[in-house]
Amino acid sequence: MKTYDERSRDIRTKLEKKRKQRSVTTTILSLTCCLLLVAGIWAIPRLSAPVSPTGDYSELVTHLQTLMAPAANGTPKPEIPDDGIMEDFMAGVTTPGEAPPMGMPESDNLSPEYGQTTTEITDSQVAGVKEADIIKRTDRHIFYLRGGELSVYSIGKEASRLLGTYDIRSEAREGLRIYTHETQMYLSQDGTRIIILTDCYDDVINERYLYCLSLDVTDPEKIIRSGELCLTGAHNTSRVIGDRLYVLSTMYVDYYADWDDPSTFLPGYGQSGDMTYLPEVRISIPEKPTTAMYTVVTAVDTKDLSVEDSIAALSYHGPVYMSRDNIYLTRPLRQDTETDAGTLSQTFTQICRISFKNGLKIEGEASVCGILKDQYSMDEYDGMLRVVTTERSSGLTVKEDIDGVAVDDSIATYRTIPANANLYCIDLTDHSIRSSVIRFAPDGETVQSVRFDGDKAYVCTSLVLQDPVFFFDLSDPDHITFKDTGTIDGYSMSLVDFADGFLMGIGYGDDFSTLKIEMYREGQTAVESHCVYELENCSFSSDYKSYYIDRQQQLIGLGVDDYVRGTRYILLHFDGYELIERLDLPLSGNPAGMRAVVIDGYAYMLGEGFLVTKLS
Repeated sequence: MKTYDERSRDIRTKLEKKRKQRSVTTTILSLTCCLLLVAGIWAIPRLSAPVSPTGDYSELVTHLQTLMAPAANGTPKPEIPDDGIMEDFMAGVTTPGEAPPMGMPESDNLSPEYGQTTTEITDSQVAGVKEADIIKRTDRHIFYLRGGELSVYSIGKEASRLLGTYDIRSEAREGLRIYTHETQMYLSQDGTRIIILTDCYDDVINERYLYCLSLDVTDPEKIIRSGELCLTGAHNTSRVIGDRLYVLSTMYVDYYADWDDPSTFLPGYGQSGDMTYLPEVRISIPEKPTTAMYTVVTAVDTKDLSVEDSIAALSYHGPVYMSRDNIYLTRPLRQDTETDAGTLSQTFTQICRISFKNGLKIEGEASVCGILKDQYSMDEYDGMLRVVTTERSSGLTVKEDIDGVAVDDSIATYRTIPANANLYCIDLTDHSIRSSVIRFAPDGETVQSVRFDGDKAYVCTSLVLQDPVFFFDLSDPDHITFKDTGTIDGYSMSLVDFADGFLMGIGYGDDFSTLKIEMYREGQTAVESHCVYELENCSFSSDYKSYYIDRQQQLIGLGVDDYVRGTRYILLHFDGYELIERLDLPLSGNPAGMRAVVIDGYAYMLGEGFLVTKLS
């Protein structure tokens, strides 16, 4: 499989062919633009009709050319110094989730004529906001994505069987390559439709797309393709609320874009080779753009994959959080400030708020010091956006004096400021910082996981295999109180509101080959360790979606790679006193791709195979 850079080199060799193919299209679209300008369509902020890739993009092009100018020799322009900040920040883009969600899985009662009920297995961050996963279920069927193949299994205890499959790669036609390594899906409320999201590349026109495929699964033994949609860029994340799918894709502008052909540098949607591109009025350009890439937000009707609205933000490409009312995009920024002590260099995170109550609309921006670990570092509650960051790689440049005489500015000392953690409360009425707690952890520690629970927050920080959990009382944003609850060996990558009065941590024990699942008892102002389960000499997934969380039955399950026994699936039960091992069975596959669900006393486990067993 080619990397994105390799595909970019392919584009360079095919660029001349591409321009010739588009020359006729560009002429036609230019004429269309004149008609649209007369009709006044460009002034409409919401996309109520297809928009052609023509118009005045002079401001956007100027910014893109400025950002890409240093790359004329093939070397991308660095956004910030190569000190580990960008690697940490981009981890939030590629890692689906490693920290605490909140809210209970929900069920949707469906149409009586079909007679099925969907139940969410994925433990989504926000109640009522569904997240994509590789497993979904109704009361009759389990749907599972194994690489590029959708498999449907009956729920029948020992009699469960494979009912049907659909190979997503069969959608690949001449010149269209389907990538299936991060394929995810949604199941409709009536259990009859599956929407699959996967990346693809069209060799004919040299474009990378996020491919949305709709399948009719009314009859699992005869799955029928019912529709498709292409969005420019690669899959970032997505959510479903009701019958609307919000897809966020990341589009990189190629260094060899044809500035006379807007389709080479604009985000769009439609069919491969027949795309509708966004007008400049739907592309937000920040005051100081830093990278030639967009985060594109597209609202899609789940019933027919029709696009209802689309908007893009230039230079935003970081972790994304979505509440019931808003989408929050992020990007890192480096800022230098002159102080009495010298030049202070800090990394900030800029947050862009997009509401979707009446179409997609940017409501405002805010900036906080530090970088975000992932989507779980943000939470909207009671008119506030709460954010936890790691303040890392900050420093102070101090001019040196010799015998009391100031020397040339080029002679200076750079003093690194130790890493630490910050918490901010942002007032959504004006996007100002209402209050904050700055550098609350011991120097050198970074944020490992965060969990917000109403007017409380828990933050796990770590330096080297130590696990202090900080408790925050956010009931009065103007008077935040917090407490360090102590240090425990290891650290948690995920914090989970598990059962009444208990918090669960999933992470490492006293070394990086030990799985530790720990139950904390929640107090009024602190948490304390209650019980611990550990498994040595193994590795496990850091993807939160790969964990089976069942609060009602108080179960936790996950796949592991035991260095002695091979890959296995483990299911634990918390009885209020300790974590009891209910299952420890061999299951082939990558732990990150393993999934399970317990129904009526039977565990259904999926990896490279399908395993059903009764719980004793």
